[in-house]
Amino acid sequence: MRDENFKKGILFGIISVVLVGIEPIIVISKPDRIDSFLFAAITFFTEIFIFLPFLIYEIWKNNKEELNQKVDSNKSFLSILKKHKYFFIFIGIIFGIAQILYNIGYSEAGAINGSIAQKTTVIFALLFGFLINNEKINKYQIFFFLLLIFGLIVTITAGSFNLLRFNLGVLILIITAMLWMFAHSLSKVYLAKNEFSPIQIFFIRTLISTTFLLIVYFIFFPIENYELILDPSNQIFYISMGIAHGGSLLCWYKTLDFLGTSRSSVIDSSSPIITIIFTFLFFNEMLTFFQLIGTAIVLTSIVMIISLKKDDENQNFEKF
Repeated sequence: MRDENFKKGILFGIISVVLVGIEPIIVISKPDRIDSFLFAAITFFTEIFIFLPFLIYEIWKNNKEELNQKVDSNKSFLSILKKHKYFFIFIGIIFGIAQILYNIGYSEAGAINGSIAQKTTVIFALLFGFLINNEKINKYQIFFFLLLIFGLIVTITAGSFNLLRFNLGVLILIITAMLWMFAHSLSKVYLAKNEFSPIQIFFIRTLISTTFLLIVYFIFFPIENYELILDPSNQIFYISMGIAHGGSLLCWYKTLDFLGTSRSSVIDSSSPIITIIFTFLFFNEMLTFFQLIGTAIVLTSIVMIISLKKDDENQNFEKF
């Protein structure tokens, strides 16, 4: 049974990494007429329909258990939404803004440098885990934390160590990583208390992000832009990004179920490699020498940071 779960975990992990790896390719390939703001909004809108069946199943399951007096009725979906409405609104807005920055960042930084910059989530996971969740950081993690930053600088500056060569898109993606992990760390406080499930928090925050982005968009942008949503040639990119992002999270959740946090996180750390492969296949772009060296340093640092963190200090919902 353990071997079977291991195989399933590896399969879901591979699918998740492939989907994460192709997301930057979709962002960079989208037509210029689709701005990053609208692309973020419709991507989230697509994800709502991806996660809705899973949410309905979870609600049905909880209601069934409640009838059998196994679950407190105070944990029904509507009661959760009402009790934590301000928290959900807050993180919904954060993730909405972060998704806009994600699209802008990759458009400016390119797929390879962007995918490396995105892995600074590990740095902010340690930082906010320490500040918000009282998670311990040991001296070895600090060493690889600094080594990761060194690898990022090698990659982005092409070995010159001239920080003025940092691409604006890279800086935007680092800010995106910071926003993600800040919101995730806040979510851990509630998830650790079993206040709600990962599926519930993802669905609600995505619903709020979509609503927030669409309202703001049509306040500041021409109403005629709705034609961009209805254009079938644009919908290919909306749907593809929604499936890639939403599907990667679903597969990540299953990977965690079968493999646990540490092994799952090691698999997830390989996503830049997938992006590099897709970049070559779609854009015929090869790694430079310094990108190769920097990527190797960054990925090694991530694996070591993860391996040095005990499983009981991790949570199975970090990507949510």
